[in-house]
Amino acid sequence: MNIGIDIDDTMTNTAEMLIAYGQKYDIEELKRDGHIKNDKGYFWHNEVFDWSKEEWHGFIEKYIEYIFENASPKIFMKEVFDLLKQDGHNIIIITTRGLEGVNALKVCKSLFEENNIKYDKLINNSHDKLKECIENNIDLFIDDRIESCKAVSEAGINTFIMNTPNNNEADIGNVQRVYSWIEIYHKIKQL
Repeated sequence: MNIGIDIDDTMTNTAEMLIAYGQKYDIEELKRDGHIKNDKGYFWHNEVFDWSKEEWHGFIEKYIEYIFENASPKIFMKEVFDLLKQDGHNIIIITTRGLEGVNALKVCKSLFEENNIKYDKLINNSHDKLKECIENNIDLFIDDRIESCKAVSEAGINTFIMNTPNNNEADIGNVQRVYSWIEIYHKIKQL
């Protein structure tokens, strides 16, 4: 089976770092209170903190590469990847990383090498995950972003949405909600 998987908040715990460093930047650099204005903004800080475009770019320049390099893998993710590879599945990472102006390939490969994460292909800078799923014959797609999951699911591809604070109250249609990599592995075994 070809399994397409997102990185941030699907494979890694990125949101927690983004919020913490966003508050640090808001307080220390912008001299504000660090108050979160909108916690449903997928941690795009221009929405979460109500920053201007220039302030958002300042945050990106200062912290985004560090955050992407240091976001910790979710519990059991690496073990499940190892099991999926042992079971003969292809793992295709499909990420929007790269849209932020960082060297996404370097950062992603560093994360995978440091954690000995096995995968078959990395697609970065993806602004259309459905297109990537179709072009790569994805049988199962796993992401935390509602819009991506719904689009892929509506195209007839099995889709799991990783539960996060950003999506836990959302109407996700026919998309299956999952809460951990252990659950993902057991659901894949049932497909």
